Amino acid sequence: MAKLAYAGGADAITVLVLRTGMSLPVFAAVLWWTNRRAAHRLTARDWRSLALLGFSGWYLASWLDFKGLELISAGLERIVLFSYPVMVVLATAIRRRKMPGLLMTLATLAAWAGIAIAFAGEARARSGASGELWLGTMLVLYGAVSYTVFIIVSGDMVKRIGSARFIAAVASISSVLMIVHWACVKPWSSLTELSPPVWRHCIVLATLCTIVPSFLTGFGLKLAGSQRFAVIGSIGPAGTLIMAALWLGESLDAPRLGGFVLTLAGSMTATLLRDTPAR
Repeated sequence: MAKLAYAGGADAITVLVLRTGMSLPVFAAVLWWTNRRAAHRLTARDWRSLALLGFSGWYLASWLDFKGLELISAGLERIVLFSYPVMVVLATAIRRRKMPGLLMTLATLAAWAGIAIAFAGEARARSGASGELWLGTMLVLYGAVSYTVFIIVSGDMVKRIGSARFIAAVASISSVLMIVHWACVKPWSSLTELSPPVWRHCIVLATLCTIVPSFLTGFGLKLAGSQRFAVIGSIGPAGTLIMAALWLGESLDAPRLGGFVLTLAGSMTATLLRDTPAR
């Protein structure tokens, strides 16, 4: 949806502000409702923590990801972004001062090898735009790092205040930040210049790709468990590659497929090893 909106003339920050602006009323309403019904209201300390998480996890990570998506294919973007489970595992190991085992090390190497192969394949197909390819890939990679920080830090708060209230609060804060960002770099009149297809794509992006998945993720994780959820979640990158080929005309060549398989295998292995309880 973002790529189709780009093709209609919108840039990353405009697509993001439409996405967040349309979803903000829903998230704000859920936040008000869940906070009202909760046994304990959010404290000033909670709001400070949520503000930091909203900045790093949803605002900064989303902006870096969508900005990088302007410069690289949707398939490569998804491969690079899906390396974040490996980053979570490595960062957790560093925090606990515990070296990862052999399987975890192999999973990490596989994930990064997959990114390198997919990157090389796209570089070969776009020989005249190597600078954009490097910049776009690095932006998405930094977005994955920002999201990794969000995942690691948010665990305790989700348990304390509940998943629905947490998601609604973080999404509301990041939406406000995105609107402020957009207002600082774009005139309000620019929205009137957008074509109808851009609005349609952003409506789908806000509803079916933002609001609905945000809450289904929390419910699905609770019902299915973390390991089943990780396996089911692997459908996302695969679906992106297929839909990018069908809707955007992106190539499903051997390097991208091979890189995808390696990155997916490494990330899934890291996730399952992390979630398997010690015996």
